[in-house]
Order: sequence, then structure tokens, then C-alpha cells
Amino acid sequence: MLLFITVAAVAMLNAGAASLGGIPSLESVCGSVDGGCPEFSSIDAPKGVEGRSYVGSYIALIELSKEKYSRDEWESAEYRLKSYINGNNLAGATLPAMFPIQQLTTYEVGGVQVKYNAIAVSFPAGTSSLPLPRDQGIQVHQNGNVKAYVRVFGGFLPTSQQADAYQNHLDQLAADLEAAGVKFDRNAQVSMEYGIRYNPFEGRREVGYLTHLAIQPKALTASRDEACKAAPGGCISYSDIPVESDSIEGRSFDSYVLALVRLSSNPFDQADYESARDRIVRYLNGGNVAGANIPALYPFQQLVTYYGDAVKDNWLAVALPEGVKSVPLPNDSGIDFHVTYKSEVYVKAFGGNVSPSDYASVYKKNLDELSDELSSLGVDVDSRCIVMLDYGDRFDAQEVRREVGYLVHLA
Repeated sequence: MLLFITVAAVAMLNAGAASLGGIPSLESVCGSVDGGCPEFSSIDAPKGVEGRSYVGSYIALIELSKEKYSRDEWESAEYRLKSYINGNNLAGATLPAMFPIQQLTTYEVGGVQVKYNAIAVSFPAGTSSLPLPRDQGIQVHQNGNVKAYVRVFGGFLPTSQQADAYQNHLDQLAADLEAAGVKFDRNAQVSMEYGIRYNPFEGRREVGYLTHLAIQPKALTASRDEACKAAPGGCISYSDIPVESDSIEGRSFDSYVLALVRLSSNPFDQADYESARDRIVRYLNGGNVAGANIPALYPFQQLVTYYGDAVKDNWLAVALPEGVKSVPLPNDSGIDFHVTYKSEVYVKAFGGNVSPSDYASVYKKNLDELSDELSSLGVDVDSRCIVMLDYGDRFDAQEVRREVGYLVHLA
């Protein structure tokens, strides 16, 4: 479990002094937390500077505004990361995150305007999977191998003096590195906290420059079980269809009832989709003649059929509880019902960051990849009948499970 602790205050207190004797060693602060600290190899560095070479690892981060030293933002983000680590994730698991808490900041060329600013925690080397966060503002990235040159300081530091003190140490560090002819990226900065940043008695603080900042999104895709646990009514059941692929799932569904709304001829019209979804949700939440709440089964299904290159039909639908014999009539006359026959579908799941402006091209790309792989496997589907399945908010850039598929037939 990650513990947010205050390292023992240094024995010598001196207002205005930022680097004093008695700073806790790295070994002592890292030994105080369950996850320890990321391992690194020492590299040559000038006197008074620590050179470190870190192996790439996964990090969980929250992007901050471009105001580098905002206490409110820092403390809010720190709390949210702590919550994720201590169980606020789809698995309810406690994670072995590592100290220090890092602030990663890059600048536009010239070093004045902040380009990127985030608070992050690392996970042990060898971590291959992480549970998905319930907080959609938390991103999981992969940090490549990186070298850092670090200046360590401690001592009494009032909150009002913190920003100036951190910048002074960064300036001194840059001067020492330049004097020694060490190559580094002045526009890629890091600060590392082993306790509570805004505790004036914090014993160990670090600032540094990286040779580069190389972080890439880790495209986390939730398992269907994880996505269904987060769905209010659970998910519709099916039988597996064997398929020789690690990236394709075959599913066979029994007959069930759909509540649906017809969409326009553009399958990727965001406003149209969101309006239809809102109408279905209102119906489920009591917008019917009985005033009843109906526990529909996820995912939301967008069913699209083509005639040549033109869209023939386009519906947004959700399945009603299995075995349902009758449903209350909707107050919204645009909501229809359809009883399906047994159907088969082959789907491809994906996740990761997808901005609303890119989602149409991303969905089309995944449909094309699915079509190509099904063809290579000799699996026959009806290429005129596609389905897009949503377990959460399609237009949330961080949505953790998305599915596209082809039906064997549309019944």
C-alpha cells in the first residue's frame, strides 16, 4: 500500500536556507514505504549532482494546468492518485506504487512557456498490467528509459518561498551541468517528492533535468468482465464461438428485446448519437407510461447496415432484461422495440486515448483491421452489417473499452 508520509523534519532549521546537512538519505526514505523507489544505475555527474539512469516503467499520471506551482492542483491530483492506488479502480486492488511522486514538466523551446505538466507515480519494473481507474482523469503511460541529473536539498521551506526555491535549485543545477559540459534537455524538468511537498519541514526534496521526456500512452483495454461490473444493469449474456485469434471474439446471442432509436445516415454523428442515447436513458429511468425503472443490459449497440456504400439503416439500441415478455410504453414516440432472432457477431476490442475529433477514423481503422483478419481466417460475415458497442461514454477520450464488430447476419 502506498503511504503518504512526512519524512522526519531536519534537525537544523533555517528560514531561507534550502540545502542543509541532515537531509534523509535516499535509502532511508525509500525503505519507509511498501513499494520502495524505482531502481536506477548511477552515471557520471558533476560534484553536488546525482546522475541516474532509470529503466522504463509504467506510470499513472494526471495532467495539470500550465501553472507549474499550483498547490490546489497538486494536492487534488495527489489525492486522486492515492485513491487509485489504494483501490479506486475496477479491480478494487491495492497497487504497489513507488516513491517518489513526480512532477513532469516540459517547456516550449526557449524555456518560458509550459508545454506539458503532470503529476505521476511509478510502478515496479516488470509490471505488465494495471487495473483500470474509475477516475477518468487518470492516465496510464509507459515511460521509456531515461537519464536524469538531480539536485537534492532540504531544510525549512515556507510554502510562500517554495516556487522560488525550486527554480533557484534548477538554475544552479543547469549551471553546474553546463559548466561540466553535460548534455541534458533544459526544457524537460522533474521534481520528486518523498513526503508532503507543502510541509515546510519536509526533509528531502529533489529537482532535476532529464536527457529527454519519453512517455507514451499505454492503450489499456478493460476486459469485458471489468466493463460489465461498471455497467448499471450488467451485460447481456452470450455463448463463445471458437475463433483462432487473440484479438477477435466470437459471440452467439439468444433472442432478446431491444429498445432503439433510429439515427441519421451518418454513423459517426456525435450530436445524433448523444441525443438518441439520452432518449433511451430517459425511457429506462422512468420516462414511460408506468414510470418504471428498467434495468437494461449493456453495452449500448449501434447497428448499421449498408446498401453498397450508402447507409441503409442506423439504429442505437440497448437490450432489455432476458426473458422479458412485455415492456411499458415509452413517453417518447421515437423509441421503438425489436425482438431479435439468434445472432452471431465477431468483435474486436480496443481502448486508449481517442479524441472525439479522431474517433470516426479510429473506429473505421479497427473495423478494417477486423475485416482483414476475419478474411484471413476464412470466417464469413456480412460486411454490410456492422455493430459498435459502448460500455461507457463513447466520446470520453479515456474510455477504457470499445468494441466494433461484424454480424453474420442482421436479424
